[in-house]
Amino acid sequence: MWRFDFPAFMWLPLRLTLGLTKPRQKIFGQEFAGKVESVGVQVATFKISDKVFGNTGFGFGARAEYKAVPAKDAIALSPANASFEEAACVPTGG
Repeated sequence: MWRFDFPAFMWLPLRLTLGLTKPRQKIFGQEFAGKVESVGVQVATFKISDKVFGNTGFGFGARAEYKAVPAKDAIALSPANASFEEAACVPTGG
């Protein structure tokens, strides 16, 4: 069961951000790592099959099989010698 144990003064701002009665985003997770499946027309930084990692912030949804992330957000090319598990730890755990 999920708990929402925060100081009382933070309850309202967090509830407004994350959802009043249930989570706004049903798929949790902020950190991700994987391969690029497709890119937009204006994206020059990444190409298909690039290994990337990043953080969705309060957008959540990183535990999904696919996640659309704007190229200007917190996303970068993964180091060649890092596994997906290692790369996914960097944005917040690093």
